[in-house]
Parts: sequence; C-alpha cells; structure tokens
Amino acid sequence: MEHLKFKTLFICFYFPPFNRVGGRRWAKHIKYFEKLGEDFWVLAGDFDTTSPWDDDIKSYQQKITRIPVSVYYPYYKRVLPKNLFQKLLWKISLWYNQYLEKNYNGNFWDDSRLYVDTFLKQAEKIIQEKSIQHICLTVGPFEYATILPELKAKFPYLKITIDFRDYWEDSFDKLNNEKIQIEKLNKVLQSVDLVLVPNEEMCEHYKTMYKKNTYCLPHCIDEDYMVATSISEPIVKNEKKFTLMYGGNLYSNMENYVLLLIQLIKFVEQKGYEVKFKIYTMQPAYMNLFEEHKVNVELNKQIPTEQFIKTALDSDLLVLLRPDWSPNGFSSKFFEYIALRKTLLYVGPKGKVNDFISNHSIGFVLNSENTEQISLSLIENRHLKKIPNRSFNLNEHTFEYQTEKLINYLNRYYN
Repeated sequence: MEHLKFKTLFICFYFPPFNRVGGRRWAKHIKYFEKLGEDFWVLAGDFDTTSPWDDDIKSYQQKITRIPVSVYYPYYKRVLPKNLFQKLLWKISLWYNQYLEKNYNGNFWDDSRLYVDTFLKQAEKIIQEKSIQHICLTVGPFEYATILPELKAKFPYLKITIDFRDYWEDSFDKLNNEKIQIEKLNKVLQSVDLVLVPNEEMCEHYKTMYKKNTYCLPHCIDEDYMVATSISEPIVKNEKKFTLMYGGNLYSNMENYVLLLIQLIKFVEQKGYEVKFKIYTMQPAYMNLFEEHKVNVELNKQIPTEQFIKTALDSDLLVLLRPDWSPNGFSSKFFEYIALRKTLLYVGPKGKVNDFISNHSIGFVLNSENTEQISLSLIENRHLKKIPNRSFNLNEHTFEYQTEKLINYLNRYYN
C-alpha cells in the first residue's frame, strides 16, 4: 500500500470519550490510519465521560488536540417519568426547551453551535504548526462545519474532505430556520473537494443535489473486537428460555415496529417459552408499550464493547429496529451484529437492509403478515441452526479493509 502524500487533520466534534455512537466511526478509522503508518493529527471534542471506544484511541493519544465541550441533554429527553413529581418536571423541561428553541435563530439542538470559533482557532493553529495539507471533518453535529470555508480562504492549498454520517438538510426535528441551514450547507460544500458518506443512497443525493464528488465509506466491523472469522455454532443453554437483545438508539416514530416485535414475543410465549428482551440504549423510548403489553423488558445503559459482545453472544436473537426514514441504513450496530454470527431479527421498513439479511441468510425479516410464521421459524431455528449462514465472508466489511481502500482512493483523488 502506498502512503498518503499529505498530512491529514481529522476534525471530530464527537469523539471518545463521547459515549454515543457518533464518536465511533472516526475513532476506529483513525486507529487504522495509525496502524498503516499514516501521518495525521486529530482535533476533537473532549467529554467528561467514558465510552465503549476509549481503547481505540490509546495508540494515538499524543496526536489529539482536545477542546472541552458539553452536550445539552434536557430532563425531558433523559428521563421517562414514572411518578407525579417526575411528570411535572418533565412537562416544565419540555415547555422551557420549546421556548428556547423557538427563540433561537438556527438549530438550537446542534451540539457544536457554541464552539465554532474555538474549533476554527485551534484548527488554524494546528494547520500552521503541523504543516497540514488535508482536512477531513465529520458531521453531525453540523454547525462547526462552517469553519471549512474560512479555513479554505486562509489556506487555499488545503484539500478538504467532509464526512456525512447523516443528511444535513433533514437531520433536525422541527428545524426552526431551514433556509439558514441550507445556506450554510451550500457555503460549506462550495469549499469542499470530496464528500464521504456511509451508503450509496447518500452518494447519489450529494451528487445530484449538490454536484459533489462522493465516496462511499460504509460502517464497518472492527476485527480487534469482533470474532470476525468465527464459524462456531451457538449452544442453546435453556430449552424454554428465549433471550432477545437490542443495542443502540430507539428512534422516534417506530411505534408500529415496536408493536410488531411485541406481537412476535407474545406468539413465542404462547408456545411455552419464557421470553426476556434486553435493551441497551441511551434513549429509553417505548417502555410504556412494553409495560402495557406485559413484556419482560430489561432496560440498560450502554456498556463497554467487550461486555456488550459477551451479552450478545449469550442471547438467542439480536434485534435490529429501524425507522421508516432509514430503509437502507447499514448502521455500525448492523455490522457488529453480523460479525458475531448470531441470528438477526430485522424489524423496520423494506429496503436494502432487509434484502441483505434475507439474501445472505443471516437472519429473519419481520412484517405485519408473517409474525406468527416467523415466531415458529425462530423456535425451529434454535435447533436446526440453519440461520445465520456462518460462512458469510466479512473481510470487506472490516475497518482495516475499508480504511486501506480509502487511503488508496485519497491518494489517487488528490494527486
């Protein structure tokens, strides 16, 4: 592999020890930039917490410049109220934040909106001191990406890459001033040479809407943590106990899919099984639905990667819940799941994700017409062990493979 002919500054607002999934993507890609001998520096937010990806950045800690930041997460988004006092606090928090949002000119919920100037000044300093020739900035959050046109104006020789994990235009709920955000996006993209996105759908979007050169950098499996080559078959530990597991965000407007999952659980219970559903998330939504239907749910906060893997391996079924707006979203959690060679259950809109699961025989796809049939198939599969297909090749889905492929592409593109 030929090394990059330029030094890169990675700019990441979300970065370990940030404990939600936004910090994962570049923490791991940069780890493989380090392993592959590339020359780089990192400018990142510094969070007062711990994350499942803290170990990923240990090898290049000395190359990271930190900016202390905080994420505003009000009471009504953190707590599912259970008593009268909590319900009152929840209402007050909701009303107060609706007032703040209404009176803010822009996107009130963009975590980076208060740190734009700080990121700009630190980036300028690093570019000069470290002789940086290439910048790769990842969004969201989005507001701090407005430093890119200013950096390009001051350092016109800079090669600029932007990485979109989400669409800028429709990433916000109840956007207060969409016109302002679109104007900012257009200005940022004018300064950008290359757009990285995690799926082909987004590639087409930025090519068509903004006439930008794009490169698909998908979410990946980290072979340092995953049993990526394992083909061993699972052992059924208890014939009459069935454990389901879900890890990740519980997005809004997924009530119909949650109810489908509940219906499936009830069918399995009717066949004489004791079902337990373990959820690992920072967003405790839909608990009222589970409680209403008397589902045995265990709600947990996110846990370190090694512990998460152990819990997943001890489960019978890994659930993948997706919202309607993401039928083709191959999330990082999706790849972590398939690396474990465990049976998947997809509950979400029809698209490339459910097609991939079916075509490669790595799980089951639930819909409103097959709930009882799938419940029988899941029970049968515990003993026949036909799904998942454990010979499915994971190599091209690893961070090492995709990072090396990206480096080769950047060399060709920018030289």
